[in-house]
Amino acid sequence: MEQFEHFKTDFCFIGHTHLPAIMADKLGVTRVRPGNRYLINVGSVGQPRDNNPRLGFGIFDTDSLQYKLVRIPYNVEGAADRIIEEGLPESLADRLKVGK
Repeated sequence: MEQFEHFKTDFCFIGHTHLPAIMADKLGVTRVRPGNRYLINVGSVGQPRDNNPRLGFGIFDTDSLQYKLVRIPYNVEGAADRIIEEGLPESLADRLKVGK
């Protein structure tokens, strides 16, 4: 749980890995509750890595301590075509289609 040494707040929201996840600072925690600390990876609006090509983002309600991962479909084929048109690696276009 070394990651928790890098922030002091109860909640830390991150991205970059493109994998949505919630980690608690204690083992066995299955719900967001006061008194625990959480590292929340919000997923990815582009280039997902969790086998889900839809864009993803998180909504966190600070009053109820509820976090929701939202998934929305978008024109993946169009985005993949644009990647190729711009001369970027085809692997980036392929990744959009399969979400990994």
